[in-house]
Amino acid sequence: MSTIEYKADQKTLQEIINLYEKDHLKKVREVLDSKAAALQEIKQKVSDAELSDYLNFFEFVAVLKKSGQLKQEEIEDLFGYYLGRLSDKPEIRDYIVRNGYELLDVLLRDRATRK
Repeated sequence: MSTIEYKADQKTLQEIINLYEKDHLKKVREVLDSKAAALQEIKQKVSDAELSDYLNFFEFVAVLKKSGQLKQEEIEDLFGYYLGRLSDKPEIRDYIVRNGYELLDVLLRDRATRK
């Protein structure tokens, strides 16, 4: 039995990148990239809605992976660094689990086992 591999076309990848580059997500990226490590520090710099939008973006990426529309390699090439920043912050990892970002949690756990 052969499996069919799906791969996002360039237009779809560009649309995903454009979505990720929105200003409100950029603010969260910058905070996660800073020395702010504790969730409380992060929440002082970004709103709950901004953090939720950011995590929802990666939940969407995880949905695309699960449905076969994005491959792990594409996700790593595009967002590996930023997924690593989420993984590096234990309080954020706990927040992801506690707040129902189930597919994002699976994506992050899968990345950890691949490393």
